[in-house]
Amino acid sequence: MLSLEELVARVTEYEVVHADLISLKAPTGAGKTECLKKLEAMATGDETIPVVAITNSISSTTKLAAMFGVSNWSAPAGSLEREAAQRSGMACCVESLLASDRTSTVIDILDKYRDVRAGYVHVVLDEAVSVMAYLAMGGTDRVIEGRSHIVYAVRDLVRLPWVRVFMSDAHLSDLEVDKMRAWLGQPVELSLVSAKTRDDAREVAVSFGPQLNCKNRQGRYLRELQHLVKYAEDGAPVWLMAGTPDTLLWAAEELLPCLNPDRRLLITSDTRKTDSRVRKFLANPDVEAAKYDQIYSSPCITTNVSVVSRSYHVCVLQEGYWKATDVVQALNRNRTALSRTLLALNKHRNSSATPEYKSHERLMLNGFVEFTEKLVARELEESRHNENVIRSLLGEEGFTIAVSAESEAANDFEAVRENQCRLRAYLRTFAITTEEAAEQLGICLLAECSGDVIRSDHCAFRRFFEGVRDADDAVLKKIGLDPRKDRPRKHQRRDMRWIQPRLRKIGFELTRIRQANSSTYYHVQQVFSVTG
Repeated sequence: MLSLEELVARVTEYEVVHADLISLKAPTGAGKTECLKKLEAMATGDETIPVVAITNSISSTTKLAAMFGVSNWSAPAGSLEREAAQRSGMACCVESLLASDRTSTVIDILDKYRDVRAGYVHVVLDEAVSVMAYLAMGGTDRVIEGRSHIVYAVRDLVRLPWVRVFMSDAHLSDLEVDKMRAWLGQPVELSLVSAKTRDDAREVAVSFGPQLNCKNRQGRYLRELQHLVKYAEDGAPVWLMAGTPDTLLWAAEELLPCLNPDRRLLITSDTRKTDSRVRKFLANPDVEAAKYDQIYSSPCITTNVSVVSRSYHVCVLQEGYWKATDVVQALNRNRTALSRTLLALNKHRNSSATPEYKSHERLMLNGFVEFTEKLVARELEESRHNENVIRSLLGEEGFTIAVSAESEAANDFEAVRENQCRLRAYLRTFAITTEEAAEQLGICLLAECSGDVIRSDHCAFRRFFEGVRDADDAVLKKIGLDPRKDRPRKHQRRDMRWIQPRLRKIGFELTRIRQANSSTYYHVQQVFSVTG
């Protein structure tokens, strides 16, 4: 098997172009981009040849569209990203192969990208392992409803006589390549593998331990992550990745202090949908990272998130069913990390179930069900030998294990209690005061109106309404308001009927006065001091 460098030196462009399948075990990060471009350049020699890039996420699609200069089919129809392109072709999620235009089949859509002179289109399966696993075990509603159609769309696409297939993944295995061989229905003339790792020496402190319940797990983290707490106390940037959102929320509230909550970013499946800051970060992480001193991310981040512009103290906590390959990839999110810590599992899952295919899918997919069973068996085997797999992957990625020791559950409750008390005392040093909370909510401004008769659009009412709507939960709790019951709903108009019981909670009586001209005024009276 030739290395990438040997192939570039020894194989002519003509021979590469006539390969039926080119598989590339690409290093992650910048090395992967370089290999993809070099491979694509070798196979084409001409940037006018169309490229169709397929992946399994919207963020990956956006990145591939920019890399190859093709149309981004994850963008809305009519948008600049969708319509404008430097070269012929497209980048799309694997689900989009059902045909975004609905009136056309995938073959019809791709046929317009076919270069009449060259007679073929290059299809790049980026993150091929994830794409194939997504086809086999993907759980979105659209995949579940149309799995057989999506699988057939990929199979029919790569079988086209005018298509050349490129598979790229840092952990590409024979299982995926063999399935592609079977779909092609003919021997593969060339298989390109690059096992190149990073040249720079990178250390990671690794600790292996058992899967613990929530209570014991938190005790373990309190004991083992004191160095991370110290970094946070000193104001150093910290990036924590965990296998469960519960751990991220607990760490953000009780473990890692942050002087400025606005400099903290929580990335979970829920916040990806609700927090515009998360969407901006995922779209351009290298630029957006400068805005945050602390980042918390769950396994909802799979690919195409890397930060070079800023260095963090990185910590990865393997929990739940987070796979070894994903955990090692998580360590690479921050390419220029100041330090790396990994708390991994020495024992993972003991059993795993094959996805339940519908009866008609089993008939239609036939050999693909067998491929799925092999994927499940491989994941289970890697899970059972999680520690060995992680050690091997770290070696392939060029990591040096600085610390490796079996980690015991935190039984020293006194040490844990002392550490937690120290953290709480530290958090109290910059906690918001009642007076500060009153100022943020506009209560101080309202108190100045005590005894006055004012209109509902008075700046004091407006400031109070907007303050309650926009305040952090901690600010509302500090002043005695319930964040869930007392916060106005999104887009709710400024309504005195809503504001009256909230004002009563914090010591204000509000009496409505109807004027002769039908206008309404309010008499404001402060019953007791909010800071009393």
